[in-house]
Amino acid sequence: MGAYSRDREPVSMGCLYSNDRTVGFDVRNSSIPICAYKESSKVENKMRSVSADFVLAMEEKLQHGREMGRTGWDSHWEIVSVDAFILPNLLDKLDEEVAELVEVVNELRLTGGKQNEVRLEAADVANIAMMIADMAGVLNDE
Repeated sequence: MGAYSRDREPVSMGCLYSNDRTVGFDVRNSSIPICAYKESSKVENKMRSVSADFVLAMEEKLQHGREMGRTGWDSHWEIVSVDAFILPNLLDKLDEEVAELVEVVNELRLTGGKQNEVRLEAADVANIAMMIADMAGVLNDE
């Protein structure tokens, strides 16, 4: 069975839709769900609080990258533009980070692995996703 988007287009990674649930998975390994949530027809206009610990983990991972010589997007994007090379590479990096997150979540589930590893890998995913949103110009600078 292939995977299809909401528009019934074939996808290699994505979500399947039913009346009230969305289940995302990587079809290369469909036994590992990536997300499952109940859709709501009512969207509230309020901000959810963000865990200070998670924000700290995101900054820890960015700082670690800086120490390894990576400039991150906070200064790098001032000298580059979004092109056909950068965005696909970030999307590939996001796939890589999601795979690492799935691996540590499964390890935690199966063997009681290190909870901090899940926190740090989730922060990596969030950082790359934020870089992609920033590069696409969709973040509000308020």
